Amino acid sequence: MVGVVIFGGLSDKFGRKAVILPSATVATVGALAFVLSGNYALLLFAMGLMMFGEGIAGPAPVAFAADIAQQKGLGGVGVGLFRTFGDLGFVLGPVAAGFVADNASYSWAFMVSEIMLLVTGVLLWFVAKEPRREPAPAAGGGIQRVSRVG
Repeated sequence: MVGVVIFGGLSDKFGRKAVILPSATVATVGALAFVLSGNYALLLFAMGLMMFGEGIAGPAPVAFAADIAQQKGLGGVGVGLFRTFGDLGFVLGPVAAGFVADNASYSWAFMVSEIMLLVTGVLLWFVAKEPRREPAPAAGGGIQRVSRVG
C-alpha cells in the first residue's frame, strides 16, 4: 500500500513508463535471483525483491492503459479490456507455470516468466508511446487531458 501512494504520485509527475520500467527491472532481477537461489534465505530475499518490484508499479500500468484508452476514445472499454486480460493472466499463468514446472523444472517456470518480463519491458521501452498529460483548467478539479506524444 505504501508503494501505491508513493509511486502512484511519481507516475503522475514523471510519467507511467518512468515507474513501470524500473518496476519491471526490479521484478525481473528478483525472479532471476529466485531461479539462482541456492538456499532458503536467498529464496526469501528473491521473493521479497520480486514483490517489491511488482509493488513499485502500483497503479501505473492501469493509469497507462487508461491514458491510452482515453486517447483512443475507448474510455472504460479500454480499461475493462486491460483488466480482463490481466485477470485472464492471473488465472492461466499459474496453470501454465505448473505445466512448465511439471514438464521441465521450477527454474524453467521462472525463466519463462523472466523471458516474458524482458520482452514486455523491451516492447514498452521501444514501442509504447506515452500520452502527454496536460493540466486541465483550475475549474476541472485537477483532471488531466491526454494527447499523444511521438
